[in-house]
Amino acid sequence: MKTRITELFGIKHPVIQGGMHYVGLAELASAVSNAGGLGMLTALTLPTPDDLLKEIMRCHDMTDKPFGVNLTFLPGLAMPMSASSGARFIFTNTLVPPAIGTIRPFPVSAQALPIGF
Repeated sequence: MKTRITELFGIKHPVIQGGMHYVGLAELASAVSNAGGLGMLTALTLPTPDDLLKEIMRCHDMTDKPFGVNLTFLPGLAMPMSASSGARFIFTNTLVPPAIGTIRPFPVSAQALPIGF
């Protein structure tokens, strides 16, 4: 099936896994991506930026398909991987482009940099 979503993300099916706390890890994200959808890692589940990097690398090892990283934008919560720390981490580490774990950058990334990420 060809849709705007499949073209935008380079996936086979217009299915995007939601960010799910405690289960949005490399095993699930890579399985969704390998099945033709867009798998998502959930940064909130991982306690540190280093742990997020390890999980991204694990997902890269488990799939050569696109996958994303879900960041939490809930203000006022004491979370180890909030949007600001997670986005800063992803934008400053060039192993994966922001938001999508493939060599094709996600179109919103250029817009996110000027707002402080």
